[in-house]
Amino acid sequence: MRLPLITTITFLVYLISCSRALESGPASDSSLEARGVDEDGWFTLSVGARMKRDESSSSSFEKRSQHPMSTPILLTRSPETGKLAWPRSLSDALTIVKRQVPDAVKSSFHRRAAAARSAMRVVITWYTGHDLLFPACFADSDNWAPTDDSMVAAVTIEWPGKPKCGAFVKIQHGSDPKKSILVRIVDSCGGCAPGKPHIDLTIAAFEKLYPQDTGMVENLKAKVVSCPAHIEENWTQDIIDRFGPKVALNRG
Repeated sequence: MRLPLITTITFLVYLISCSRALESGPASDSSLEARGVDEDGWFTLSVGARMKRDESSSSSFEKRSQHPMSTPILLTRSPETGKLAWPRSLSDALTIVKRQVPDAVKSSFHRRAAAARSAMRVVITWYTGHDLLFPACFADSDNWAPTDDSMVAAVTIEWPGKPKCGAFVKIQHGSDPKKSILVRIVDSCGGCAPGKPHIDLTIAAFEKLYPQDTGMVENLKAKVVSCPAHIEENWTQDIIDRFGPKVALNRG
């Protein structure tokens, strides 16, 4: 018995909604995820306190959820082989949506996909000391390095779809939605587990959410945001001290 087309092409699988991660390869557990994102672009995340390059403990990195929420995504059947074919990119998935899905479903898919472009699920820690020196997002000629008082962060080196150098990330407190911080990506985290969505905060940034000695803090939210207008229009020395030079290297 033939099933309706929409039934045939709809399965509960991993939601392909992060454009950058998908454009570079198939989805994986280390890619940015759209599962759980709300209409404003917020994702659930975890926060922890760990020295940036301390890898002496086997439990340095928290495992991600073993039972993530599943969301429908579209598959199509190859006319040559008759087998189900995965969309190779967000563009492919959106093409399927336009061709085969009712308007109500299209609207929901596009909204979630757009939100995922600016949102992420990550683990947050803090770093200090020599790890602050020589930030990877700036040239040596900039002669700048953050301090413990800067509002900046370092990201995992091998993280598909990670926030690019110079990007601003907003992180929200778990139980107080009015409490949040804004940090800028200025470095790569050499001590973070490869392929894991992970961000290290400076101590000042971490302590604006929780005490420095706090362990793993779960169910926080974060998203990539635009550079605030008051910063963009007046990049003073105070801004440089907190967020780094205006122009960052083009590294993602």
